[in-house]
Amino acid sequence: MRLLHGEGGIGKTRLAIEWVRRRRARHEVAGFLCQNPGEAWLERLCSLGPPVLVVIDYAESRSDLETLLTRVAAFGAATGPRRGVRVLLLARGDGDWWKALLQRDPAIRALVETREPIKLSPLAVTVAAREDVFVAASMTFAAIRGQAPILRSPIALEDSRFDRVLYLHMAALAVVERARENAEPAKGGAPAKSVVVDAGSLMDEILEHEERFWVGEERSRSGISMNVSLARRLVAAATLRGGLTTERQVRELCVRLEERPRTRDDDEIIALLHDIYQCVDRTKYLPGLEPDLLGERMVLRVAAPPEGAGAPAGDSWIDLVVVPGDDASALMAAFTVLGRASATNPTAARPWIETLLRSELVTRAVLALQAGKTVGQRTASSVLGDLLAEALERDGSASIAAELAREKIPYPTVSLRRVAEWQSRMLLAHAPKGDDDRTMAARAALLNDQGIHLGELGQREAALAAAREAVALRRTLATRNPDAFQPDLAASLNNLGAKLGELGQRELALAATREAVDLYRALATRTPDAFQPALAISLSNLGRMLSELGQREAALAATREAVALGRTLATRTPDAFQPDLAASLVSLGGRLSDLGQREAALAATREAVDLYRTLATRNPDAFQPALAMSLINLGAGLSDLGQREAALAATREAVALYRTMASRTPDAFQPALADSLSNLGIHLSKLGQREAALAATREAVALYRTLATRTPDAFQPDLAASLGNLGIRLSELGQREAALAAMRETVDLYHTLATRIPDAFQPDLAKSFSNLGMMLSELGQREAALAAMREAVALYRTLAMRTPDAFQPNLAMSLRNLGGRLRKLGQREPALAAMREAVTLYRTLATRDPDAFQPDLAMSLHNLGALLSELGQRELALATTREVVDLYRTLATHNPDAFQLVLAISLNNLCTILSELGQHEAALAATREAADLHRTLATRFSPPSA
Repeated sequence: MRLLHGEGGIGKTRLAIEWVRRRRARHEVAGFLCQNPGEAWLERLCSLGPPVLVVIDYAESRSDLETLLTRVAAFGAATGPRRGVRVLLLARGDGDWWKALLQRDPAIRALVETREPIKLSPLAVTVAAREDVFVAASMTFAAIRGQAPILRSPIALEDSRFDRVLYLHMAALAVVERARENAEPAKGGAPAKSVVVDAGSLMDEILEHEERFWVGEERSRSGISMNVSLARRLVAAATLRGGLTTERQVRELCVRLEERPRTRDDDEIIALLHDIYQCVDRTKYLPGLEPDLLGERMVLRVAAPPEGAGAPAGDSWIDLVVVPGDDASALMAAFTVLGRASATNPTAARPWIETLLRSELVTRAVLALQAGKTVGQRTASSVLGDLLAEALERDGSASIAAELAREKIPYPTVSLRRVAEWQSRMLLAHAPKGDDDRTMAARAALLNDQGIHLGELGQREAALAAAREAVALRRTLATRNPDAFQPDLAASLNNLGAKLGELGQRELALAATREAVDLYRALATRTPDAFQPALAISLSNLGRMLSELGQREAALAATREAVALGRTLATRTPDAFQPDLAASLVSLGGRLSDLGQREAALAATREAVDLYRTLATRNPDAFQPALAMSLINLGAGLSDLGQREAALAATREAVALYRTMASRTPDAFQPALADSLSNLGIHLSKLGQREAALAATREAVALYRTLATRTPDAFQPDLAASLGNLGIRLSELGQREAALAAMRETVDLYHTLATRIPDAFQPDLAKSFSNLGMMLSELGQREAALAAMREAVALYRTLAMRTPDAFQPNLAMSLRNLGGRLRKLGQREPALAAMREAVTLYRTLATRDPDAFQPDLAMSLHNLGALLSELGQRELALATTREVVDLYRTLATHNPDAFQLVLAISLNNLCTILSELGQHEAALAATREAADLHRTLATRFSPPSA
């Protein structure tokens, strides 16, 4: 058995058709296995004599797949005459369904031997290669039509959808058909129509061609004028149901759709459609339209037809297609087709899904969940999961929750998050309470799951409460029976640490996570295979929490250990552990960046993005959020190294992903969208695109303001941070009064938050005071500016006394800013004291972590040198500025994009001081070097960037 997978339209089925054709040419038994083939299907095929090739298309959505493959495995293990049997599975991806299939049955797993699934790559990824495929297809279509081939595509083929060969073939057919239609009236002197087709309109173009074909065939057969609307609705209904088996089914459906007695013309249409489409699946009288991308578009054509294609079917139309008591396969097909279609047009598909879920929910909820898992292998943008969650909130029950639990909701998931939270909440509400181990363990497991699901939906306080209760129960159980319950306790502690960290309770978060790591380390020592994966995850979490508390070296050590474990596990079992490795690499990038090891940080983040991109291609529903998050980190890493255009591109991609996810699940993804927009604003600002930066930041603030109105405790901190960014963006555009208003609101919010939870928000309050001081200074409110900056220094001094590793850098920065403000106010002696203290702090920090703090030391020395010069202490100023130049020269050698400009500025300052001291030759040399650097920069960057 082999699995061949790839996205829709890539060419899987076409490739299998060709293989079947060649095998049949060699007189082998080869074909596509139909639905419901019967008990003895394999024996019947093998009894024909030659080797057998069985292709199973849409394997991930075949409810009978395990039964079919179990039969193959049993046949292979049986004694007696042997037959060569090959089974080729075709699917959209090799995600959870494939892993679960192999894990459930060792006999099925043995059919695969050691062969990995084969991912079908795009046939043509460059425009030139796509042009070649287009021309080859157009020549074939033109020959069939008896006309001249189209030797150059009139359609721009840059669109990424043309990675799929189906789109190239559709484009070729559409252009050939348009050319033929235009040529016919041209013979009579009428002007030819222009060919206007693009990737977005191709589906409708091909479906219009299909409908014109129906009309032509019907006219030649019976001479009647065809009811295209009826034919369209019959084909759409057959596609929704996965095909209609008998002629009687089609006739009964026709009566329901037309709401009148069937006529002879109706029978003619039914017979015509049967003759056209039966070749797709001879077990069905009227199969669904293939390939499935076209079938889905035909369904949407009925739900929301393009202009000129007739009136849309009403919301109740689906009740005529899928009736109460229908078999499970028809319902499953309808949920799957509508779920996939909703990714491209949720407005059209939503009413029909809602209608399907208004009745027989006990049966249909499980089928909708099964379909949701299948759809999730293709897209994270389906609304099926959200609509199922709404139906469950309205009409769900504990018995339905138990059925869904047996079916198992995948983790992680985007589209089924709300369903998972409802399920755990419902089961928890009806779970028995008691002091025995079994009852307590079951309740703790439900609470742990509920905490995870609530956290994913942004309900942080409720998530923390659930996590705390789970830990309390499991701690009691682990005290009674350590061997049985310590693993569960470790898992709950890990979850509790994450929830505490999200609410800014960093010390408590660190304590919980340390305990989890200690437990997992002991467990992994005894049973490495079982507990090394969990140890790696908890170490990655530990690294993040140590970093937030300023323990950067310890954070890096924990994260490196997590990555090493993850790499070993992913080498052994890639499918199982690549996601964990990717997550730990994202953490490693953050920890390396904290220590100023920017090149190494970028390398780790790039590897994480590459892994997540591969995973998200295979299973978008599970991994698109992680891909978006890693792209945000990649943008930050690229920006740190001066690669601003690349940083902007990565962040734009993240924003696009989050925008799509947030449009479908706002509660879960609006916060991430807002955060990505804030980052986008920063990167746009760095490239001089200040108006666009302001627009992105305003959108982030608007989102956070809405979220904070609904859930103040969860989102007021994010609103405060985004308002701080907005103040900076407004200030850059000279809108100083508006900037000051935004920054004052930031300070007020953080003041309220810090009064309530000082440990969590005093650092943010200090930072906002520092920014407020800058803005007051720009408006000439010098005394108020000085007061704000003094407040920032005082707060950071208190924090640095308690946690030096975490807050000494912030104290140094605030002292540097205070020195600058005092200098502008003419208070040079206090300014000098503040600047010297900042330099002393940065010098200590740079000795410990040169990569992280040498840039800050250089900037502080630069400010100190300028002040010394103003005070007439020119020799000291010269020594200080020389040190600045030396530092920037070293930094620019390693990272020219980030530091060449500031090196040039520091050389100009050096020139000034040298001139004042009469060292003109040295001053000239410094000036020449600065000019050369400016010239180099001017050739590399456009004027806005420079």
